[in-house]
Amino acid sequence: MFAAYCDSEFMADWQTAMVQHGEDTDTSKLARTPAQRRADALHAVFIAAAAARHSGEESTPTVGVVVDAETFEHHLAAAAGGSPAPLDANGNHFCRTAAGVAVDPRDAIVAALAGQVRRVVIDSTGVIVNMGRRQRLFTGAVRDAILALQPWCMWTGCRARSRQVDHLLPWARGGLTDTANAGGVCGHHNRWRTRGYRTCRGPDGEWHHYRPDGTEIGWRDGHLTRLRPPAA
Repeated sequence: MFAAYCDSEFMADWQTAMVQHGEDTDTSKLARTPAQRRADALHAVFIAAAAARHSGEESTPTVGVVVDAETFEHHLAAAAGGSPAPLDANGNHFCRTAAGVAVDPRDAIVAALAGQVRRVVIDSTGVIVNMGRRQRLFTGAVRDAILALQPWCMWTGCRARSRQVDHLLPWARGGLTDTANAGGVCGHHNRWRTRGYRTCRGPDGEWHHYRPDGTEIGWRDGHLTRLRPPAA
């Protein structure tokens, strides 16, 4: 909950900076420091809690569970008394929270029966294919879905949580605000984009990162896939 409020405070600063600085906006131009935003987020949590208590409304916690369709349908059929065929051992099966914590698929079935389900369709490379919309910033359900499917930063070797969603092809150069042109990234590596580093997604669904001189970062360079780096 606290992380969600911190993200909200960050987006408020970012949108204000966008109005003032346009495409030149970066984190150095935000009105508050990270510590100030955390303090304001904590204050907002207390205010929201107090308001809910005085209004008599019950607050409902939200936990996102991400599960592939084949796994969900298999365990749903079993829960209904059927005898579904075993899951393909080579398939890409997963069931976890949006934060990356593994969840028993049977618990996901119970959660779906007792809670609410938001359906997100992805293709074979893990790209969400039907939630994109044309706007400048990744917000709302689209941002939530991208971060839920990619809880860790897309950069090679980085194990930080994805806190931001950024365009692979920048908006200023015609990049669309859709899921095929998006990736979850930590704040540190997102700032690398302003220093000439570029990122693209290969046909295998894996991330490829390039230095300002066009050479690829990581073990994939010249080994499995030779992709042309995205235009500077």
